Amino acid sequence: MEAPPGAESHGEVVIKVLADVVRENGPAVLFLGFTHMGMELAPAVGWRLGLPVVTDCVGFEWAEGPARVRRPIYGGKLIISLTVNLGRGGVISVQKGAWKDDGELDGDHGTVPIVHFPWRDSWKSEKTQIMGISEPSLEGEDITKAEILVSLGRGLGDPENLPVMKSLAEKLGGMLSCSRPVVDQGWLPCEPSSGISGKPLLL
Repeated sequence: MEAPPGAESHGEVVIKVLADVVRENGPAVLFLGFTHMGMELAPAVGWRLGLPVVTDCVGFEWAEGPARVRRPIYGGKLIISLTVNLGRGGVISVQKGAWKDDGELDGDHGTVPIVHFPWRDSWKSEKTQIMGISEPSLEGEDITKAEILVSLGRGLGDPENLPVMKSLAEKLGGMLSCSRPVVDQGWLPCEPSSGISGKPLLL
């Protein structure tokens, strides 16, 4: 689709495009990544279409009848299994790495067609305007590349304890990471934060 510059990162525009495409080609199950943008898109598209929405999916089984979808709750401490009727379609956002690559599929499963949609003026933003896009800082070390992380939370107690933890990380050959409260307290910058509100880690 040939879209105006910036449209591909504009939530309101992408929501309109996805809703129209699914509405005109459905019923269908729309899969989105459980990313910062996917968190915004999935509920909005599902609401516009009146379809069931399941976010943060880590497992999906559907042969006949209702589908069975697995997702974490309580910060990932538990995994629940939901029965969802997808007969009219649905919107599901999937965690990165939820399905591993098991190699090529056996048999002829056909090909996925690539369809080009002409731009529609009805997809233009009506309520929001992007004033600018800030590129992420590349300074410092990338914790997503580390094999060992020493992760800090409220238990650190005081920023004066940081040197001890930095020393531990160095001795282990790892890096420091932290939770959002540590960033909010100003004890560490936001770059090493991990988890839902920081950098996603594939463990």
